[in-house]
Amino acid sequence: MKHRYAATVFCLIAALTVGLASVPACASDGTDRQESTIRLFASARFGPIGAIKMNSLTSGAVAIDGRLAQGEGLLWGGELINVLTDHTVCIALDSIGQVTLSRGAIVRLADARASSADAGYEVLVASIVRGSVDLKLNAAAGAYVEAPGSAFIASRGASFRVRVEDGRALLSTLVGTVRIQDQPPPQDLNIRIVDDLGRPVSSGSQFSVRARSTRQIQVQVTDKNDKPLPDLPVLFSLGNPCLGSLGLGVVAGLTMVQKTDKCGIAAVPLVAGAAKCAASILAKVEGTNASVSIQTSVQPGAHIFTPRNTLLTAAAAGAGVGIYVAVSNSGGSQKLTPVPPPTLKP
Repeated sequence: MKHRYAATVFCLIAALTVGLASVPACASDGTDRQESTIRLFASARFGPIGAIKMNSLTSGAVAIDGRLAQGEGLLWGGELINVLTDHTVCIALDSIGQVTLSRGAIVRLADARASSADAGYEVLVASIVRGSVDLKLNAAAGAYVEAPGSAFIASRGASFRVRVEDGRALLSTLVGTVRIQDQPPPQDLNIRIVDDLGRPVSSGSQFSVRARSTRQIQVQVTDKNDKPLPDLPVLFSLGNPCLGSLGLGVVAGLTMVQKTDKCGIAAVPLVAGAAKCAASILAKVEGTNASVSIQTSVQPGAHIFTPRNTLLTAAAAGAGVGIYVAVSNSGGSQKLTPVPPPTLKP
């Protein structure tokens, strides 16, 4: 039975670490020496990598692969660990250090070996799905941690916290050095124009703005399953300087980069030019081929049209002159209907 577990564990560790060897990772050993490139590879361990510290408080507080942890709570590597109660859960990892999970945290843990220019050493490989995780490494152990949209490389002996909040990974370093390793954005994604309420705008709609006014331009980035993607840089660029400028104050220019928020939306202000103009604004997710072109026009003194229904009213000053009302929907309009002026009685 133990040999079967060991074989399974080895496969899980390999699954967690496969591909890392082709991605150089920078790590520091805490000295002033230049950083060296390290490469991770699976360890041939034939035993548990650690255990959950079980007591009367943690009993029933954590599930391992969907089952409540009982007894020693041994971990062989690669299991899905989920904290179910309000209590924090401590995990002691042989030769690596200690991991503390907060309420609702979901993680996978494994160990690996790292080879650098100077020596080889133990590395904790962690994948954080949700919640807050504190990691305290032994003096001779490092860590490679993945969380939504981010990856972190920790120096040997580091202590730090990674918290996943609103789909983003937040880092707090207590001891040592923890560096963020940029991850390439996914290639299979979509980008679309959205209105002020975050609703998709129909394809072919034109964005119109009054001269010398400021309007917000918004796009949303989603994956192939229409799930919003946060923290992706979107480059906005004007197709013609006559449209005006992007951004406000000293950062204003013909281009501007904004990251998507937790709803996958990136927004920039457009300060319209002074003259009539028609051109496009390109929004492109950096590092990908995903882009959308926003047809834009600047109208001196004109009302602002949006893809949503816009009620336009114009009143004439003076008695005996009617008021005309028109409803515009994506450029269309209904017949003008005269409304008689009010009658004043002495």
